[in-house]
Amino acid sequence: MEGRRYLRHLIGKSFTRADGTTRLYLGQETVFPSFSAWPLPHDAPFKPAIDRCLMAVIEAGLYEKWSDDLLNQARLESSRAKREFLEQQKELGETVEEVEDDSEGHIRAINLIHIQGPLLLLLLGLLLSSLAFSMELLGAQWTRHDTGDTTLR
Repeated sequence: MEGRRYLRHLIGKSFTRADGTTRLYLGQETVFPSFSAWPLPHDAPFKPAIDRCLMAVIEAGLYEKWSDDLLNQARLESSRAKREFLEQQKELGETVEEVEDDSEGHIRAINLIHIQGPLLLLLLGLLLSSLAFSMELLGAQWTRHDTGDTTLR
């Protein structure tokens, strides 16, 4: 299976929600194009027949159809499994929230609550640095007044 088709299959299988949608997008173009090959002996007498069969399959669109069918089947199985899981949890009386991050370790979007700690640390650092800077300015003024020097150091 080609790399791009394999990625689409994995996205359909692993990242499909219970309602059948997915939260991942696969770009239009590939960065590194890949080629596929059939390992055949050099100058094999059956090579022209295989070439004709492969061209017929490709030109008829069967490869695309098989790939799309495989992707749709993976999406359906994934969404069906997640729906069954949600129904089982509801039957057990557990409250279930479908969140972006499921238990398989997928990445969640960061919001303000997640970065609240680093923002508070930044604010504390800015406050302490401005306090240190103002103390240094006051210290420089006191040393100037004690020595009677009016020039800046």
